[in-house]
Amino acid sequence: MPCRPGGNVSGDGIPDIVVGGGSSTVVNDYMFVNVYSGANGQPLQTYSGPSRRSFGVAVDLLASVQRERTGRVIVGAYQAMRSGGRSDA
Repeated sequence: MPCRPGGNVSGDGIPDIVVGGGSSTVVNDYMFVNVYSGANGQPLQTYSGPSRRSFGVAVDLLASVQRERTGRVIVGAYQAMRSGGRSDA
């Protein structure tokens, strides 16, 4: 299960933590990615996607991209690409 410290999603200036999907996070054929506060460990955000697409097997937090106060959550789903280059995850 991937786990990465990184960008500041909460906007408090402290890097937060993202925990990606793994086989232990599959519920009703969906995998979950959770973001936790780097300051106090409280849950901040949850994302879900189909487990058949390997949602959340790769995760990262990026710092502000366009000088916003918050970072970006990046979630990979390596089996999501279909012919035509579009994702249905």
